[in-house]
Amino acid sequence: MTRTSMLAALAIAVLAGCAATEPVDPFAAATPDVAGLVLETTGDAADGLAAPAARSMASLAAPCQPYEYLCNVQQAVSHLNGFVRMALKPVEALVAAGGAEVSPHLKVYGPMELPAGDAPVGTFRLTVFHVGGLSSGSGGGAGALEPGLYRWKLEARGIQTPDAPFQVIMAGGLKRGEKAHRGRGTIGIDIDAAAAALGPDVVGGSGKLLASFAHVGGHKSLAYVIEDFRATAGSELVPFGVLVGHKNEGGPARVRIASLAEWVAPPADPAAADPAAPDAGLEMLVSRAVWFPDVGGRAAVVVAGGDVPAWSERVGPVDYFLGVSCYDKEKNEVYRDLFACVRPSGFPGGMNQGGRSCQRVPDDQLPGEGFRTGVPSLCRLPGDDLCDDGHPPPDVSPTSPEPEPGAPATPDVPPLSMPDHAF
Repeated sequence: MTRTSMLAALAIAVLAGCAATEPVDPFAAATPDVAGLVLETTGDAADGLAAPAARSMASLAAPCQPYEYLCNVQQAVSHLNGFVRMALKPVEALVAAGGAEVSPHLKVYGPMELPAGDAPVGTFRLTVFHVGGLSSGSGGGAGALEPGLYRWKLEARGIQTPDAPFQVIMAGGLKRGEKAHRGRGTIGIDIDAAAAALGPDVVGGSGKLLASFAHVGGHKSLAYVIEDFRATAGSELVPFGVLVGHKNEGGPARVRIASLAEWVAPPADPAAADPAAPDAGLEMLVSRAVWFPDVGGRAAVVVAGGDVPAWSERVGPVDYFLGVSCYDKEKNEVYRDLFACVRPSGFPGGMNQGGRSCQRVPDDQLPGEGFRTGVPSLCRLPGDDLCDDGHPPPDVSPTSPEPEPGAPATPDVPPLSMPDHAF
């Protein structure tokens, strides 16, 4: 996820003329909005919570260094938020324009060419279905619609193919909460279908993004899975990624990201004829960050697989690297360090307190410059030991969509495929 940029072409399709207003009908209130689906770390511009002005998604920020743990988390979050924001703009625009009631349990918004007021790149249609249908009134007659579970789908077709059938490019469901666009639900974004419907010149990427969410009052908890993602036709394939996070209103925010990426190169052997060892492939990265408003935060990464085992001969036994860091309330990094760790089963008789063995990597054996700065005493944050943020919760797989500790709610498991849109 850290190496992907969002679909700039899709951003062009939906940026202009799409200001949304608060819906007044229950069908519109059962659709998702951007604010309820964006992840947050520190809540500042680096999270990509607002649309960039006159810049493509690819130019949001320079790549972060491997040891810039918070930067890497925020860049991944920013890319995800940018993608979600652009994908949902047609939904918000259609809802703002109003829809037509086809039946007491079905409402259609559009079709509408978007972006409005600019050169449109597609025609979009939003359909919202009240799964509850009609309730029974007194005497057995039909009564009013009951608040509850809704399903919706967004369809599109290209401007150049006005006679082509609409194709579903996004779908989901929402069990409504007390506020509009809030509750429990799922969403799926089919980039392959969007590219087929709107054309490769508009959508050059591929893959799917599947998610689940849960809102409680002003709190939110989110879980995202990306599959076989390419930002453009020429981008490297991201086979999968999991992003989990929550934001407690007025309180801390947590994010966990699992992905494959090139984090460390094979260790060089100066004594060998060819000091460049062969690369063993991508590493598995599990990054975590927690931020306390007006206090500061922590960020960490666990790196395993790929070229990590090859470092055992240089730094001693290592199953995974653990990088940790902490920041003051101004996001100044006051401490950063790197540890070589061994799983309990691989280190008999020598585990440290807490059930793991993590040894500080000596200065002359670090993968490069920049992996160490400051001292632990500069970290003054509430919560657990700094190194604990490098490890997923107990008994939780790092690639699991389960929420982080302190989440206000537990979303459903993200769907394995596009949500049902057969209505």
